[in-house]
Amino acid sequence: MKLGNILSVMLLILLAIAHANGQINSIKMDTLTAVEIKNFRSFFDNLGNIYPMAKDVKIENEKIEGVNCYWVTPTTTISDKVLIYLHGGSLAAGSINSHKALVSHIATKLKAKILFVEYALAPEHPFPAGMNDVVNVYKSLLTNKRAAKIVLMGDSAGGGILLSSLGEIQTIKTIQPLGFIMISPWLDLSCSNDSYETNKKSDPILTKEDLKKFADYYSSGNASSNPWNVKLKNPPPSLLMVGSNEILADDSKKLFERFKDKQRSTTLKIYENQTHVWVLSNITSSASQETLEDVKAFFDKL
Repeated sequence: MKLGNILSVMLLILLAIAHANGQINSIKMDTLTAVEIKNFRSFFDNLGNIYPMAKDVKIENEKIEGVNCYWVTPTTTISDKVLIYLHGGSLAAGSINSHKALVSHIATKLKAKILFVEYALAPEHPFPAGMNDVVNVYKSLLTNKRAAKIVLMGDSAGGGILLSSLGEIQTIKTIQPLGFIMISPWLDLSCSNDSYETNKKSDPILTKEDLKKFADYYSSGNASSNPWNVKLKNPPPSLLMVGSNEILADDSKKLFERFKDKQRSTTLKIYENQTHVWVLSNITSSASQETLEDVKAFFDKL
């Protein structure tokens, strides 16, 4: 299969490895059929098998407000904070299967419980379905006293869902998140930032053309669907992490510029020579280990 075909289904990492293992079938994304969606999601779920889960981590399924969720609990849990994790997958894919290894290592590092939310996916469930799922789960944890201190975290498209959800949460009279963490967030669905061009040759994973297709599936013509249009008067502390080689680099940089004067505890870290959501491809790399340390340092201070 040619690289262009792989990119057309937005395989977010390790494209060459997956191709070599014969895991991909050709899928055209100009129009999506039920079979094509199923194949895309099935392949994306295999990303969770690239490296092993952390040892001594328990994963338990629970429906919360009708939303499929998973508690990821390390054997040693000392934090009283709960991390809600929102997965990437171009707003059309992703599940506990695609991210189980990553979130298990994050949970172990933080010594904290993670609630992994399988929010509704496009194209069957366009905006605001996914955002509503996250907000409803968040409110349920607080209302039912399942958690009192919540931190939000998302990668790629999950970062956009996070920002949209945070905007909605701030309109509600409830306990606000302590802070949020983003890895390689996709925040502006208009795909208009300069890094789409300046990093075009250095990003082997994402393309502007494919992202715009997925953005259209998600938005269904609703201008309110773009997370970048969310206005936060009081953004909580945040840690924004992005690879220097990503076409999405400017999404993080611009969010930092937007928030830094409103919230002193806004941090942007650019990981040199890293591509999209690098922690999914190799958790033992120096960059990934540094990322885990950075997440822990931020989380512990909240």
